[in-house]
Amino acid sequence: MTPLLQSVLGLFIALVVGAFALPIMKHVVIGWVRLYTTFVPKELREERRVEVLSDIHEQISSALVNRYRPVEVAGHMFVRWLTGLPDEFAWFSPFVPSLLASKAARLSQSVSSFRTPKILIPSLATFGVMNWAYLSSSGARTFTTWLGLNVMTGAMIVLISKQQHAWARRVLYTFMGGGGVMVLGYMAWWMGPSKLYEMIQLPMFRGFLIAMVVIGLGMLVADKSIRTRLFQGRWRYVIICWLAIIAVSLVASMALAGSVTPMLSALAVAAGLIASMFIFCGIIGLVTAAFWHGCLRGTAAGLRAVAAGLRRLN
Repeated sequence: MTPLLQSVLGLFIALVVGAFALPIMKHVVIGWVRLYTTFVPKELREERRVEVLSDIHEQISSALVNRYRPVEVAGHMFVRWLTGLPDEFAWFSPFVPSLLASKAARLSQSVSSFRTPKILIPSLATFGVMNWAYLSSSGARTFTTWLGLNVMTGAMIVLISKQQHAWARRVLYTFMGGGGVMVLGYMAWWMGPSKLYEMIQLPMFRGFLIAMVVIGLGMLVADKSIRTRLFQGRWRYVIICWLAIIAVSLVASMALAGSVTPMLSALAVAAGLIASMFIFCGIIGLVTAAFWHGCLRGTAAGLRAVAAGLRRLN
């Protein structure tokens, strides 16, 4: 490189970085050396780094002794670093395939031995079904609504996964209770007082309300926190409570609906819906699990193939 070009580069560096030219250039060279030496074996790596650091120190000391300004030293260092790049690439490039192959092999092993968290498959299934239902709906779809649904779903998943903490249970139950109250309030507003009064007079509707109370009380008694506080976690007391709830509900159905048939019909419908939901969730869970584990195995196999191909390059 001609002295004129070196002077121009030195002047450019002086104008851009000024007094910080030499420290900046020194860190650039050292950083570059540390970067490309990560691709070579450890013995060569340390030897190369020590050699470059010694060379930089000698170059700076010699230039300053010869009364070069720090900016000029930085310019010479920049030119030397730039002209040495092809040789440095030629020096470390033969080691790159073997290093990448070993990293790909280790990553493949890590992916193969990855233990899927219990909450992951249900979470993926929930997000998948929710997004599929939303995107396939015929109503107006906006990004804000889609984002809100995903955020709420994620928040519910986090709360469910943290149920061992009291604060998470309180927030979850408050959210679920508030949602139920809002739904009932909307239904009452939609039907109106007169229609709601007419519905309450129907034996089938009364039986439906009694069945909903039975299901709610049964789930509440079986809740882990309630079961632990009241019955020390003993299921026989829960079963006794269930039998008492059923007995009281039969009496209430006879008194309010005139027969146990409306309540039993509502319970049968609810049981059918719950069973259908469990079957649907089981199918979705199996599909999601197959997809997830297939992706893991495919990724691990792909990384092994990449590692084998890189080894052949050597």
